[in-house]
Amino acid sequence: MPVPEDGAQPLSDSLIAKESSNIIVAGSDTTAMTLTYLVYAVLGNPDVKRKLLDELDTVSKDAGWQELESKPYLNKVITETLRWNPSIAGSLKRDTPSEGAVLAGYVIPGGTMVSTQAYTLHHDPVVWSDHDR
Repeated sequence: MPVPEDGAQPLSDSLIAKESSNIIVAGSDTTAMTLTYLVYAVLGNPDVKRKLLDELDTVSKDAGWQELESKPYLNKVITETLRWNPSIAGSLKRDTPSEGAVLAGYVIPGGTMVSTQAYTLHHDPVVWSDHDR
């Protein structure tokens, strides 16, 4: 939101504080849920646990973001956890471009809101032969 020409603050401090608090809480909940599912899945699969621990044994004591991001198996476990049980499984909404779009042979006019939700896509047996593994 651009700052008005008179220099007035477009949002009150109170509103900024409330919105910041909402974002922090929302981020904490989704992170906690994802980590819970990740731990559950890893502990339930000894082969995954061993492979992950072996890779994590190579991480330095003061590992930073770059080092952790370079660990392929760790990142696969995180990505697969997000696919298997997304913390936000609700609608993924988008508007079609102004010129419209064609999806599966159907013409969708420009500016039309379309949506899907992640959980069903991420558990589609056509795409995932063993979607719960």
